[in-house]
Amino acid sequence: MEIVLRYLGYLLLIFSVFPVIPIVAAVYYGENVIPFFVPVVISIALGIGFIRLFRPANKVSISSFDLPRGISLSALSFIFISLIGMTPYIILSKSRFIDALFESVSGFTTTGLTIFTDVESLPRSLLLWRAETQWIGGLGIIILFLVIVAAMRHQDSLKESTTKARAIANLYQAQGASEKLEASMQKSMRNTILIYGVYTLMGIVLLTLVGLTTFEATAISFTAISTAGFSVTNQFYTAWPVLLIVSFLMIAGAVSFVIHNRLFKGYFGELWSNRRFRFYIVSISVAVLLVFAFVRDFKVAFFNTLSAFTTTGFTIGNLSLLPVFAMMVLVFCMMMGGMLGSTAGGIKIDRIRLMLKSIPWLVKKAISPSEAIIPLKQDGKIVENESLIITQAFAFCYLLTIIIGTAIIIVTGESFLDSSFQTVSAIGGVGMQTTSIYLFHPVAKTVLIVAMLFGRLEIFPVMVLGKFLFDYARGKIRKRDEDTKLFYTPHSSSRSWKKRF
Repeated sequence: MEIVLRYLGYLLLIFSVFPVIPIVAAVYYGENVIPFFVPVVISIALGIGFIRLFRPANKVSISSFDLPRGISLSALSFIFISLIGMTPYIILSKSRFIDALFESVSGFTTTGLTIFTDVESLPRSLLLWRAETQWIGGLGIIILFLVIVAAMRHQDSLKESTTKARAIANLYQAQGASEKLEASMQKSMRNTILIYGVYTLMGIVLLTLVGLTTFEATAISFTAISTAGFSVTNQFYTAWPVLLIVSFLMIAGAVSFVIHNRLFKGYFGELWSNRRFRFYIVSISVAVLLVFAFVRDFKVAFFNTLSAFTTTGFTIGNLSLLPVFAMMVLVFCMMMGGMLGSTAGGIKIDRIRLMLKSIPWLVKKAISPSEAIIPLKQDGKIVENESLIITQAFAFCYLLTIIIGTAIIIVTGESFLDSSFQTVSAIGGVGMQTTSIYLFHPVAKTVLIVAMLFGRLEIFPVMVLGKFLFDYARGKIRKRDEDTKLFYTPHSSSRSWKKRF
C-alpha cells in the first residue's frame, strides 16, 4: 500500500498544475483567482507529504505495477482529487459541502450531472474549471486502462494461483483489454495523451470556425471528447454544424483509444473491419431509428441518442416530454455505454456483445452431449468460462446497484422515473437529467455520488479496495502483511476447503 500512496503523491503533484487554466481565465475576465490557488496548495502539500512519508523498501515503477495496485491507485486518486477539486465551488458559488462534492465528483468521473440550475450566472473561470475536471477525468480513465493492461502483462502469478486480482483481470481481459497498444507503457501513455490532445484542439478550432467563442469552444471540446457533458449555457446549442462537430468528438471519446492509435498510424482500413467498432456503430444507428420512430424529430432523436450511447449527457429539448418508449431506449443506451479503453462509461458495449454471444453458445452446450467440448469464441479467440462468469457477475452487480440506488432515492421522496433515470445516468457516467438535482435530499445526492464513483471505477475495484481498508481498520491485517492481504489470496484446493466445513 505504501507504493500506491507514494504514487498518489506524484499524481497529486501533477494535478496541481491543472488549475493554471482557470487561473489564467480568472485574470483575463477580472474574476477572483484565489479559489483556484487553494487546490494547488493542497495538492502540493499532500503530494510532498505522501512522497516523503511512504517510502517502500522495494522500488517499483508504475509501468511494472501489478493489477490491484493499479486499480487501488485509480480509486484513491479519483477520491482525493474530487475532494480537493471541490474547493472552488465552495468559495465561488457558496455551495454546501454535499453540493460542491457532488459537482466535483460528477466532473472528475466524467458524469455531467449538475446541481446548478443557471450555469450562465457562474463565473467563467469556474465554468472552465468544471469543463477541465471532466477533461482530466477522461484522460485519467484511459491512463487507468493502460495501467491495467500493463499490470496484466506483469501479473505472472495469475497463471499459477487464485488471487483477488484474477477476478479483476478477467473483468477487463474478456473484453479486449489485453490488446496491445504499444510495446512500452511510456510510449502508450505518450501516444494516448497526444491523440487526446489532438482531438481536443481539433474540436476547439472547428467549433470556433462555426461561430462559438473561444471560451465556449474550449469548454465544450473539453467535455465532448471526455464524453462528460458539462455545458456553459443553460440550453445546449441546436445549430447542425455545432451538433455534428460535437457528435464527432463524442464518438471519438467513446471509441477505444487502441483503435485511435491504429488510425493515427494510418491503418484506416482496420476501422470498419474491427468487429467491436462495427457492432457499436450499428447499435447506435438502430437506437437512433427507434427513438426517431416515436419522436419524429431527427435532430432530437439523433443527438440525444448519440449523447446517451456515448454517455456524454448533452441534451437538446426537454427529456421529460419525450414518449415513454423513447425514454426507455435512452435508458438502455446509457446502460450499454461506449467501448472499453475509451472515456465513456456504462457496462461497455464490449461486455454486452460478449453476453449476447454467450446466449447461442449456452443453448448449444445445453443440447450437446456432456462430454462435448464447445469453446466460446469471440473475434477468433477462446473466452474462458471464468471470464464469462465474471462479466455476467459485473452486469448483475451493475443492475443491482441501480435497483438499490433507485429504491433509496424513492424513499427520499422522488418519483420512480426521476429516481431510476438519475441513478442510471449516474452509474453510467452519462449526466442526462429529468429534473433538478439541487432539490434532491442530501441522502439522494450521496447515493448518486457513490453511483458515479462505482460506475467510473467499474464496481469491483472499489469493492476490493473497500474490503482491504475495512479489514485494515479492524486490525485484521498487520502492516507487514498488507501487501500480501491486499494483492494476493493464496489458492486453496477444493479438498482443503471442504475440510473447513
